[in-house]
Amino acid sequence: MARRRDIIGLARDRAFRVRAESLEDLEIVSSMLQDAIVPISEITYQRPDNRFVLMTQRFRWESAEHQSDAATDETPDGEASNDDVSELSEAPESSETTGPSYERVLCALRIENVTAVRTNGIYLSKRGQMLELLSLHLADGSLDLAFADGKTIRLSTPRLSCHAEDIGEAWPTTLRPEHPDDQ
Repeated sequence: MARRRDIIGLARDRAFRVRAESLEDLEIVSSMLQDAIVPISEITYQRPDNRFVLMTQRFRWESAEHQSDAATDETPDGEASNDDVSELSEAPESSETTGPSYERVLCALRIENVTAVRTNGIYLSKRGQMLELLSLHLADGSLDLAFADGKTIRLSTPRLSCHAEDIGEAWPTTLRPEHPDDQ
């Protein structure tokens, strides 16, 4: 299974853009889209084209991992160097009181060959509702989009064809998603 840490080699200043047609590709997309915010108003099923599209606000894990790596850089004797500490503490005044700055970016996710869409716990008519995407995975000839609180969207698709692409510039956020197993 591809881990996010294994793919952080992606250029941190480049837009994420990938086509997933295999399980390994899908694991990368899932990892990079973990914790994306998805407004229900930005979800659509284009039935005549067998296409399912959603616009997410993707947390840029690749830049967060870079900050994490910089924060844990150590000198040979196992202690953080003064240079590293001062570099981390020299943040713009506006972020001193709010903590570290991370990033989110708009990311379009397009899934082709979709013949049916089923939801569990999601009411697509509630256009103001926001969802938190946790993972994408294949199950029984379907692609499942798993969201927080046990909500899912199941896309029937005979062949995986998924495209994810960042759109526009990233914006700062001080909120980093946390998971119980992070501690």
